[in-house]
Amino acid sequence: MPPGEGITQDPALGRATIELLSRHWRLMVDQVVDLKLRSSERRVARFLARRVPEEAGAGVAARPEPRTVIAARLGMTLETLSRTLNALEAPGVIRMSPREAHVVDRARLL
Repeated sequence: MPPGEGITQDPALGRATIELLSRHWRLMVDQVVDLKLRSSERRVARFLARRVPEEAGAGVAARPEPRTVIAARLGMTLETLSRTLNALEAPGVIRMSPREAHVVDRARLL
């Protein structure tokens, strides 16, 4: 079967492919907007907020990757990430532990 033929023969596969591509496109656009238009504090806050369920309002935002990887994903240096986390911790919005961030109030992050 030539490439792409399965999509033309199976409408459900075509729909699923389009949905997957559109989700990926939205994520990429959101990341570009973050990198170009949002401050480092805003980027870190959104990163943490996405890891806590909206309904919960508070919770643990696990950091599955090392801080260097998170900093690179957010378009900043490790030092800027550390300063930004400290800035969010000072007013009590988050509490940091070695492997996770405890989000005290998700609404205050957004």
